[in-house]
Amino acid sequence: MSTKLQSPNLPGDFIYRKKLIDYVNENIDRPLTLVSAGAGYGKSTFVSSWIREIPYKTAWLSLDESNNDLRNFLNYCIAAIKQEEKDFGENSRRMLQAAQLPPRDQLTTSIINDLNRL
Repeated sequence: MSTKLQSPNLPGDFIYRKKLIDYVNENIDRPLTLVSAGAGYGKSTFVSSWIREIPYKTAWLSLDESNNDLRNFLNYCIAAIKQEEKDFGENSRRMLQAAQLPPRDQLTTSIINDLNRL
């Protein structure tokens, strides 16, 4: 699990992309930043370098096919945030550990409340 929650190390031949960093920082107050490009274009490397220099707490989660399962995805999201905020998501985690998931609206409300407390 820990490898999914760590941003990748910067490669030895890393090229700092000041214009791209500046461009993203111009919109840093927006609630979401989406970085999109084809495989091998350096998205993870760029974001990994960017989050090292911004003055905000960040969470990293590498996604794969196993995250198509809602319980799995939410557990990983909570674990990623807990890296920075140790008390995050306890109620939501308990809900996710139940044999049967609660209704989505209850789970959604719990996670939104957890995020709001941040």
